[in-house]
Amino acid sequence: MKDLLKSYQNAYDFKLRLTVNGQSVFCDFDGPSGSELSFVIREDHLMLECNQERQEILKGISIALSHVYHKEDSFLKLILNEASSSDINRFTSGLSGTSYVLVLIQCQDNSQDVMQMMHHLSEKNVPMTTIKDQVIVLMEHQKNLKQHLISIKDTLESELYCRIKMVISSRINQIELISEFYEEIQSVYQLMNHYDPSVDVMETKECWLMSMVDCMSVSRKESLMTYLVDHEELDDELLSTALCFFENNLSISTTARALYVHRNTLIYRLDKIMQITGLDLRVFDDAMKLKVWMTLKKK
Repeated sequence: MKDLLKSYQNAYDFKLRLTVNGQSVFCDFDGPSGSELSFVIREDHLMLECNQERQEILKGISIALSHVYHKEDSFLKLILNEASSSDINRFTSGLSGTSYVLVLIQCQDNSQDVMQMMHHLSEKNVPMTTIKDQVIVLMEHQKNLKQHLISIKDTLESELYCRIKMVISSRINQIELISEFYEEIQSVYQLMNHYDPSVDVMETKECWLMSMVDCMSVSRKESLMTYLVDHEELDDELLSTALCFFENNLSISTTARALYVHRNTLIYRLDKIMQITGLDLRVFDDAMKLKVWMTLKKK
């Protein structure tokens, strides 16, 4: 919505203010102009003001803004499972893709700034809305989407000076089912924070192990932990080394660079883990056993 108003300002060279329910949400205008246009969309009252000499532009802006507002309103209703058939038709009328994903973006107390930057960073006008301190975005499914979002996350963090976390839903082929995928990303976000808080970007398909462990009883968890690894506790350095090794696909050279240690230092740590646990993390089956054990330990 803000991008649309800015485009009008750039095109016609004028100042504009938008007020919703008495609160200014867009302002590039310093004082009352005596020129204003108001229109009502459901419960919300929107008021536009601009320079006196540009008053004729307001009608066109109000029509365009009404369309965008309806779009955002319909998107929020779809997420909350409150959309009517007319809301769904209104929302899908401008969509051109065949499959989509929902992206949850978490940034404490900065959701409006995140949303504004996402509009600037997006190649097209993607649907998005805010719910509490989260920004929810609907994006077309594409190859390497996770890498694309990681680069967006890095940009957001460098500009806003805060930590950004993202969750990417499964592929959505039916827009009317968006509410189910919203529940999915909320669930994954909670699991990610509990079991792997160091991770910043996760696809829902990556949390299968967390979901499985979360459903286990305490007795089943304890017996499985003993079955997998029967050993004394690993210290924090060895646990963080193992986790980094898993995150870098069991690659010694990549893990050594990520930990800022010499290759031989990493090999020494892996050998020490093997002495304690009997598991050689360079072997996939052994690595999987320790990964499952580490996840069970966090339950």
